[in-house]
Amino acid sequence: MKKLGSLPLIVVLVLLSFSAFSQKADSVERKNVIKYNLSTAAFYNRAFLFQYERVLNPNRTISVQLGHVTLPELLTRFENIQKISDAEQFGYNVTVDYRFYLAKENKYNAPRGVYIAPFVSIHHFKNVKDFELKSSETNEFETVTLNSKANILSAGVALGYQFVLWERMTLDFLVLGPSISNYNAEMTLDGDIPQVELDENLQLILEHIVNRLPFIDGLLEDKVADFNGRTNISTMGFRYSVGIGFRF
Repeated sequence: MKKLGSLPLIVVLVLLSFSAFSQKADSVERKNVIKYNLSTAAFYNRAFLFQYERVLNPNRTISVQLGHVTLPELLTRFENIQKISDAEQFGYNVTVDYRFYLAKENKYNAPRGVYIAPFVSIHHFKNVKDFELKSSETNEFETVTLNSKANILSAGVALGYQFVLWERMTLDFLVLGPSISNYNAEMTLDGDIPQVELDENLQLILEHIVNRLPFIDGLLEDKVADFNGRTNISTMGFRYSVGIGFRF
């Protein structure tokens, strides 16, 4: 009977030991998080961005994001254009950030809690579009090709908070990410219509793009009038993202 009476105590001790071991194993072994970026759909046409975060020590991690992104369709309501087709549409993003999880603000170790993260990011876009453009000379639609290429290089500091739910699932909110960004873009319009008219329509297309993308309105509004097919501008940028992940 004495042995049976001590059994509940032994069970409790075993459970407490297992719980303590699980917490220790969780903090030591679960150093990896794979995340999917949920917020890219608001900015891009097709986007598949994945992020890998690795815990380096209790308060620091390094994170790498990469994947496929393409710009939204911008010429669907352009009155002089019809029958648009994508001959080529390509884009990618690579972002690296080094995260400092604030020990004084967080109850738990990384990767949960408030963090500050210096980051570097590059976006590359390349598009080739064939469409029919109405010529003002012949009043008929002529086939033309729009070639565009853009590179955006950004460096800044982000502020965010990452939740860890059920020890496995993560929700990562990067809420503030000011940066210095360099925009390098090229755009040409080719077709069997006079060059003067091609240049005029290229200006109209650029104005249309600026009107459809408010976040570059201030960036390009002073460059549209004298745009000669290429621009290189450095200005303030901004980064924001929401991601869902699995911790292991």
